[in-house]
Amino acid sequence: MQFAQEHKLFYLETSALSGNNVEQAFMTVIK
Repeated sequence: MQFAQEHKLFYLETSALSGNNVEQAFMTVIK
């Protein structure tokens, strides 16, 4: 996360196990 902040990159933690933020990450990428 620090690397992403330093380089002004998009960063979102996801979890394939729980499904947490998976749909949000996908929707953000396809926009």
